[in-house]
Amino acid sequence: MPEDTVLYGVVSDQLNAFFSDAESTGREVPAFVARELTRYLECGILAHGFVRVRCAGCQYERLVAFSCKGRGFCPSCGGRRMADTAAFLVDRVIPHVPVRQWVLSLPIALRYKLAYDSKLAAAVLQVFVRSVFASLRRRARRKYGARRYDCGAITFVQRFGDALNLNLHFHSIMLDGVYEQWQEESPRFRRLPPPTDAEVEHTTRRVVRRLRALLIRRGLTPDDDAATADPLPEEQPLLATLYAASVRSRIAMGERAGLGVLRIGQL
Repeated sequence: MPEDTVLYGVVSDQLNAFFSDAESTGREVPAFVARELTRYLECGILAHGFVRVRCAGCQYERLVAFSCKGRGFCPSCGGRRMADTAAFLVDRVIPHVPVRQWVLSLPIALRYKLAYDSKLAAAVLQVFVRSVFASLRRRARRKYGARRYDCGAITFVQRFGDALNLNLHFHSIMLDGVYEQWQEESPRFRRLPPPTDAEVEHTTRRVVRRLRALLIRRGLTPDDDAATADPLPEEQPLLATLYAASVRSRIAMGERAGLGVLRIGQL
């Protein structure tokens, strides 16, 4: 139950103060943030709604509380969605072939930008996946010859780091090989050996080069107009403050605003 967790206690105790502080400074809390936090406090509590489930055989009954179905940070709803998604992917999507995880971590300034610019995040992910696919195809041609090779990947976008700080990055589960398409035959999977350090470095350089070109095309370099490159402070000043602080592991509001977030063991 969420009411038994530390997270629930913190949100319950501080939510009204958070809303009041934002209102006193004239910075509106975005509607989706207020909705997510408010619904979280009702998640899994019978007083906020439930269904009665009865076994047709033994007539045993139990009450199942409504969930918030949040996609932000609710551990209960997130855990259930994670388990359902994993079961679906294993049973219905991912073929029974070796896979390898590739992770793309980004500079702090880019994490901040991608946190609210979903189109840019999608473009960055596309650069990353295509660069790894190019590496797989290149290695496949060296090992198996010139053929048509297809790759596969599933990516999970993670928005936080180990301290729940804003840290948008990508976890991609990629087939550890390629499917070879030859004439009219059915595609055949060709496993590849693990990438060497040199190949990983080559792929990383390719990602960096293409990301730099993408940012230049989007007008997001330090030489471009700051207001155009980052409209969030004008559109959502409170969200911009929170994002900027969290991405640097700083406290955003209150008496300790601007100070670093303390971790267990630092006291």
